[in-house]
Order: sequence, then structure tokens, then C-alpha cells
Amino acid sequence: MSLQEQMAADVQRTFLDTNGFAEAIGYTSAGESAQSISAIVLRDQAEIEPSENGLEIRRRVEIIVSTSDVASPARGDTASFPVQSGGSAVSWNVTDDPLVSGGMARIACYRREMIEKSARGHRLET
Repeated sequence: MSLQEQMAADVQRTFLDTNGFAEAIGYTSAGESAQSISAIVLRDQAEIEPSENGLEIRRRVEIIVSTSDVASPARGDTASFPVQSGGSAVSWNVTDDPLVSGGMARIACYRREMIEKSARGHRLET
């Protein structure tokens, strides 16, 4: 193994260690069984739009995984992890072609959620 390969492996191992930055998530490639893998989950993007029955929240989250765990990430795959860290896992759809480089893949995931409004248009607390 070259020095460059060793350095890339060390960085990957450091960042994707669940004692560090990563967390355990479920990942299902199209036509395959779900597997538990380590991933860095970047929870920072949400768009809110009014809809007829409430508010629709469209969440876009990126995950970073090792290509040794997910060899061929692709649009149509699904991932399972909490909306907020420490919550219950929910299903997310892979919407874009993942960016793969240096043994790691950056994958965009997408989810829609509805929040009901009262008759006066106020958000109902859940």
C-alpha cells in the first residue's frame, strides 16, 4: 500500500468511526437487503412550504459513507436514520447521483414531512 493510500485509509477510518464523527445507519441499495453501516450525517438543510392541509417540510440531508460499505451508491437507494440526532430512525430516499472520491461517497438524501395546521393556520404542536 502506498503512502497516499495509507493516508486515505487512515482519514476514512478516523472520520467513519462511530466513536468519533459517524453514527450507525441503515442503508439499502436497490434490490438488496438492508445493512448497518457507519456514516457521517450532515443534518442542516430543510425547506418549508405551505400546502393545502398544513406545512410541507422537505428535508435534504447528506451522508458520507465508505465505498467499502456501499460499493455502488445510486439514485433509488434508501437510508434509515433519525431526523434529529438521538431520535427514531426514518426512511430517506437517495435523490441525486452520489459523489464518489478517495474511497468515500457523499450521498444526498431527501424526505418529505407534513405538519398539520389548525383552522386558523397555526402550526399544531406534536
